[in-house]
Amino acid sequence: TLSEKSFLVYFNDQRDKKLGSTLDSWRSVGVYLNAYASKYYGGELTFGMLDVEFLDGFKEYLMNSKRVSTGTNKLHINTAAHYLNIFKTSLYQAYRTGKIRENLSIRIPSIKKEQTELKYLTIDELKALVKTECRIPIMKSAALFSALTGLRFSDIQKLTWSEVVHQKGKGYHLSFRQQKTGGMETHPISEDAIEYMGKRGQPQDRVFEGLVYSAYTVSMVYLWVAKAGIERHIKFHDFRHTYSVLQIHAGTDLYTLSKMLGHKSIKVTEQHYAKVLDEKKREAANRIKIK
Repeated sequence: TLSEKSFLVYFNDQRDKKLGSTLDSWRSVGVYLNAYASKYYGGELTFGMLDVEFLDGFKEYLMNSKRVSTGTNKLHINTAAHYLNIFKTSLYQAYRTGKIRENLSIRIPSIKKEQTELKYLTIDELKALVKTECRIPIMKSAALFSALTGLRFSDIQKLTWSEVVHQKGKGYHLSFRQQKTGGMETHPISEDAIEYMGKRGQPQDRVFEGLVYSAYTVSMVYLWVAKAGIERHIKFHDFRHTYSVLQIHAGTDLYTLSKMLGHKSIKVTEQHYAKVLDEKKREAANRIKIK
């Protein structure tokens, strides 16, 4: 029966449909899920074993588990929250497709994340990166492309030339389906961004052919940033933040920015960039002087 079938196999099938950093996150969740099932359930995890007790236990396990990669230090609370949300996504998918009768994803509260410092680059820092050599040229091109477009790594990695459209008098735009949300996007891009895409290939070819996300490529991004004289710990996703912050400072309205980022609502954009927006509000408040 369905209740006797392995949820772990189902989870891995869902995982294998992901790309880039999203795939890496799903892989990590799979590791912790396997470890939890092995420790408390003898390694077995069928659909029939999924209940509130299991969910609460796995949540607690993530919040107190050490890093599998090192065996030391607890998972950061935000990482645990992210991993739990991925697990809940898999549960919702199982419910939506009839694998389980109850939507268990709503039976377990999410882990509250800590407020973290938003990291982004200035225009001068981006210019320094342009002039600095990177050991993985395709990663450099993709990172700068992200800073100029706001695209996530997963969407850049799977972008094909058929999704790069030119309209006479209007310039270039991307027409693609977001990896994270599944929504179709029409995304205008600048002439500067076009330069980092290289020579146009066949419609089915990847624009950033050979772009992969791994521990090695992440370390090469850190090294590239350091060589440019930037002393902060910058990750690939921070290039997307860079695009957002620079757009806010340039005066782009929140509705437009939300659409460009592919957010489901303006509220999501506000939550991500609350501190930057508060700073802009203070600047606006001080513009009107009567003395």
